[in-house]
Amino acid sequence: MTGIVQTILRYFAEMTGNYAYSIIIFTVLLRLAMSPLSVSQTRTMEKQKKIQPLVDEIQKKYKGQSEEINRRVMEVYKQNNFNILAGCLPALLTLPIMLVFYKGMQDMNFMNLLASEGISMKFLWIADIMKKPLIAIPANIADIGAWLVLIREMLMPIITAVTTYMTFAQTGQPTSSESGNSMAMFKWLWPIMFGYFAIVSAQSLVIYWVTFNVINLIQQWVILKFIVRPATK
Repeated sequence: MTGIVQTILRYFAEMTGNYAYSIIIFTVLLRLAMSPLSVSQTRTMEKQKKIQPLVDEIQKKYKGQSEEINRRVMEVYKQNNFNILAGCLPALLTLPIMLVFYKGMQDMNFMNLLASEGISMKFLWIADIMKKPLIAIPANIADIGAWLVLIREMLMPIITAVTTYMTFAQTGQPTSSESGNSMAMFKWLWPIMFGYFAIVSAQSLVIYWVTFNVINLIQQWVILKFIVRPATK
């Protein structure tokens, strides 16, 4: 699998002359290939929003009777042809793909091959996307230049955190009152985790994640506006 990813990345890198552009093209195509799963996930989420009041009512009526709650909730799911696992599949597929990409990116033989072919590792303000951002608090508080460098280096982690939050907020599952607090915590914890990940990881992987988030936000909006919600009217 890693070899396939590397072959695709190398093809687009040779075509564009830039490794960052190769990552972006690869990510866009990957997200488009996952469109059918995304449509299925969105339909599942919209269906869950409609049946969640019934689930809340059951939980209130049979409070403290976990077996009865589970049985009646499963009945509601069955009556509404709802499969909760269908909403998790795209998210479950994302992680192994990311791990494969990370493994391929860490392959020094592959990186040396790209370098020998003159593939650029620059992207926007980033001099080398294979390196981690250089996060360092200026020793001299009055050193404006050092603060500007810090802000520049923090841009990708900030963009990562913001797009992760937006993605979570857009696709977040409806929750019962009992689990609302936990979901609210994850709504903030998840962006913080990925923001930290963007600080300690090579920026090539961060470019992949940010691109994935942005395309996901656009794709989700299109699916909701033009496919799922019109079909339910």
